[in-house]
Amino acid sequence: MVTGSAWWCRRGRYSHLTFCAFLFILTRLHEAVSQSHNHAEETRHINFQGDIVVSNQNPLKDIKINSSNLYREESITDLQAGTIKQMIPVTVDGSCDESRTTMFVGVTQLMSANGPLPIQCELPGTTLAEAIASFPAEINKAVEKLIEEAKRMQREAANRIVVPGQEQGGKIIT
Repeated sequence: MVTGSAWWCRRGRYSHLTFCAFLFILTRLHEAVSQSHNHAEETRHINFQGDIVVSNQNPLKDIKINSSNLYREESITDLQAGTIKQMIPVTVDGSCDESRTTMFVGVTQLMSANGPLPIQCELPGTTLAEAIASFPAEINKAVEKLIEEAKRMQREAANRIVVPGQEQGGKIIT
């Protein structure tokens, strides 16, 4: 039985770029989880076994909400192109925090052979009108960045492929 990425390639249904995009998202998720745990003495080990991700440590054990960085999220959508999330800073009691500025996040999705691929980016501006105006350009930048990252990961994966019978460089001869 063929497992993991070999199955994707042999089936022919999914392009290598789609697989790389999946790896990119998985890598970013791993980085986000790793960064959320800022304990210097703790090290997390995640092993990839086929399609299964095995963690040696419970990532939810030390999860805490930062009560000084709370936001209320309001979604604005046109039901076609995407959604703008308005992130309104709030205090612990839920009232608006006037000392911090409101942030905007643009969200849309691209259709791929593997299904919808979520795209998200921060939108510059202090008003909803400014966020709406910057939405197309910022989403295009996010898509270009995603494509470049997928290409970089594809190049790195191609460099790691070892062909049987091919000599590997960098051996130390003693």
